[in-house]
Amino acid sequence: MSIVFYRVDERAVHGQTVVAWSKVYPVDGIILVSDHIAGDTLLRKIYSNAAFGTPVHVFDEKTAARKLVEAENSAKKYMVIAQDVSTFSNLIEAGSITPEKINIGPMAKKDDRKSVTMGIYLNEAEMSICKKINDLNIDIEFQLLPESDAKKFKNLRV
Repeated sequence: MSIVFYRVDERAVHGQTVVAWSKVYPVDGIILVSDHIAGDTLLRKIYSNAAFGTPVHVFDEKTAARKLVEAENSAKKYMVIAQDVSTFSNLIEAGSITPEKINIGPMAKKDDRKSVTMGIYLNEAEMSICKKINDLNIDIEFQLLPESDAKKFKNLRV
């Protein structure tokens, strides 16, 4: 498998991703899927250089649907990051990815979100998407850092 890690993180690519998670999942590159970042020239440039020597490829969701199939068939190893769980849901529905597990990291507290675990908040729509993905036998886990205990979606009382 050439895609070794799928992560939802609102902050996208940052030091925690590069330093902590890439030690657990050594990769040749990071694929960031974000319509917002891909559509903004300055943000795209910033995030493309955010991983201190690891290439970051920034794609909008439509382009990622095609590029992720290529990445899956590549000899290189990739980490895929999206800023929301709906992006992965859309890519799964499109047949572009078939993850065994999706790791959900920091999601900010907002008026309509409730705490899932420390530092991770989801609203009803996001929880519904997690349930839909989990019903496809794809594990969803909530985890801020590799050394933190992962909390599995299937064990939540929702």
